[in-house]
Amino acid sequence: MAELSPLEGRLVVVIGTNRSGTSWLRQLLLAHRGICGAAGDISQNCETGLFGSLASLWRIMLDPSGCWVAANISPGEVAPYVRRYCDALFLHAMRQSNRPHADFFVEKTPGDGLNLPWLKLIYPDAWLVRIVRDGRDVARSMRLRNYGTQSDFVNIKYWARHETLVTHYLRDVPRSVTVRYEKLACDPVRETCRIYEFLGLSAYEGLADQIAARSAIRTAMYTGEVSTGPAKWRADVSRRRLAQMYGSCWQELASYGYVQPQDLHAVKWWPEFWLGCARRRLAGLGIGDRRSVWLFKRDSLLAVNGGGEDIDRWRRNRVPRWYMRS
Repeated sequence: MAELSPLEGRLVVVIGTNRSGTSWLRQLLLAHRGICGAAGDISQNCETGLFGSLASLWRIMLDPSGCWVAANISPGEVAPYVRRYCDALFLHAMRQSNRPHADFFVEKTPGDGLNLPWLKLIYPDAWLVRIVRDGRDVARSMRLRNYGTQSDFVNIKYWARHETLVTHYLRDVPRSVTVRYEKLACDPVRETCRIYEFLGLSAYEGLADQIAARSAIRTAMYTGEVSTGPAKWRADVSRRRLAQMYGSCWQELASYGYVQPQDLHAVKWWPEFWLGCARRRLAGLGIGDRRSVWLFKRDSLLAVNGGGEDIDRWRRNRVPRWYMRS
């Protein structure tokens, strides 16, 4: 399959959760003349949503209810035909771009990390560029953007779920690199050139200036803010919201170096912190609502992204309203 594909080794997929800087990273990558993307160089409307749309097909192929398709056709048999379809769409986007003969095509849609098993099956030769941002900043930005919920608790749970699954899925992927949003904001030229080196692209005169110029262009500024950068949660995230976030996801935040043990002292007397810790402990022991356990197992095994909004809506309705207030 791969040897017949016109995009063999030429697809670059940016992996990251919502509001983690995927649009900005894509804009920086497109500074190189050897990379092109959908909707031109700099555009707000650059997300194809292709792999998320194909999640329904992935769900049918692994349907545990025993439908005819799952019983008679394996995902490996379908993957070559799905790849031809995806190649046709990406090649059409390349022809419409200002770099139709570029070496790489970059695809960016937030949430594609949850579709990595399906993506790896279709494009085992793809280059995966992962961006990780502080979960507190992601939860805050999602609340301001109003991605279905005003609860930092629900938002950071989504962030932790996404990053945990992506870390698991990327363990056996040799063509993957991870960049931190905070380091990218501090030195965009150096971090972007590191990705170019990972892709095997050589630098040329004027490239650093182009990256620097693009780094100053704001992208995906849907929240109405005028500033960008890391650690913005310190400005308007209350202690109550921090207690909710730390109680539910402090271990995930600590695993990426965003939270130190001494940071928990500021919120350890809030009841929301201990309630979140208790819920986390019960979930680890397998005690809790069966729907949450089923959703986690389904996402871990099938890696579907289609029901994300329904999951968040269900969690928002089940969490007490007093627990979600700031």
